[in-house]
Amino acid sequence: MSAYLNIKLKRVYENAQKDDGIRLLADRVWPRGLSKSSFQYDEWIIDLCPSHSLRKQWHNGEIDYEIFCENYRAELKQHRMKINALALTSIQSQITLLTSVKHPTHSHLAVLRNVILEATEELHTDTKDSASHVCYAFLNKKKKTD
Repeated sequence: MSAYLNIKLKRVYENAQKDDGIRLLADRVWPRGLSKSSFQYDEWIIDLCPSHSLRKQWHNGEIDYEIFCENYRAELKQHRMKINALALTSIQSQITLLTSVKHPTHSHLAVLRNVILEATEELHTDTKDSASHVCYAFLNKKKKTD
């Protein structure tokens, strides 16, 4: 899916790039060593981050990554409207999810990106099912010409 390319994962300690698009800080706590005034980000999506208790369980080794991912997905279900908004945004522009963890691809960011992508697919399916054939053809044509 092309939306996958529109959601990048990046460490907060990497320099901001032009192609980052909308930069969203996705950490529950503010990253060490970064001042709020000099850090380049568009929004801090703190409510879409794992809860303190879930983070603590994972970092203390009480649960493995698979269980962490399952529990985090369950937490994200409470924020469906925000996830859908990010899904729509990712269709229209580049999003970069930012974190301070060492391995963003093996963290909550990977889960968050997948949940956003799933929402993107659901929104696409809902549009396809609810629109008439003529409307849907128009939407597809418009997307290709944009």
